[in-house]
Amino acid sequence: ISTFPVAYTHTWFFKDKSIQNIAFLINSRPAIDQFANKFEHWTYTGFEIYFTGNSWIWFGKGTGEEIYQNESFNISDYGMGGYIFFSKYFNLDYYAGYGNHIYYDPDQPYAGKGLNTDVNLEILPISQLKAMFSIIYSDFYRKDNNEKIYDYTIARNRLTYQINKYLYVRAITEYNFFHDELRTDFL
Repeated sequence: ISTFPVAYTHTWFFKDKSIQNIAFLINSRPAIDQFANKFEHWTYTGFEIYFTGNSWIWFGKGTGEEIYQNESFNISDYGMGGYIFFSKYFNLDYYAGYGNHIYYDPDQPYAGKGLNTDVNLEILPISQLKAMFSIIYSDFYRKDNNEKIYDYTIARNRLTYQINKYLYVRAITEYNFFHDELRTDFL
């Protein structure tokens, strides 16, 4: 795929005690799918609001078209998210999006719609220890008949301990509710 990204941002700054700035942005990625030799694109238009204390929220709309298996699919969606900095020991980031998606079957791809969410809670009780707890949810419905194809939730815990500046240990546990499976990874 050959792509040529384009972006525009306009920011308004405030002397307000709670809002630092608001940004309007457009981010576009037009591309040529080299396998199909067809044009595809994705453009996001939205706002970001930055608050005092390193917290921010965003919301916007993505419009686009993706080529897969020589077929064109609408991938337009709406999204919102943000980051909340409670303290140097505790913060939260989140994302939610709803819109058009592709079921990437190599033989029979089809259009659908769905919800994707991601919530991450980070805890740093001491400088060497970081714990990240995540919940990820996704569902997919066929566009032609509204049949539910899947919905799944994944819960993940990532624990990292920095022994010194060169060495750390990490443990990841992940439970996939769709497959009823617990996976672990230790490093």
